[in-house]
Amino acid sequence: MAVNETPIVPPNSAVLVDGEAGEFLLYKMTALGATPMFTLADDRGRTIMTSENIPPQMNYERRWPQSPDDDPVP
Repeated sequence: MAVNETPIVPPNSAVLVDGEAGEFLLYKMTALGATPMFTLADDRGRTIMTSENIPPQMNYERRWPQSPDDDPVP
């Protein structure tokens, strides 16, 4: 039986956001199924968006950064 291996590529920062100029990223996700389970995190392990502790829904949306504490990776 043949095995297909998909290499894991480390994340690469490709988008720069200037928070002082009012720029932000808008994450949108559509989840299919009865109970979606996901967590979107940055490379520091900070959670940006998750399905935990909220009622199941089909469409999720999150603006980032929401506050100055959501500092980008230098």
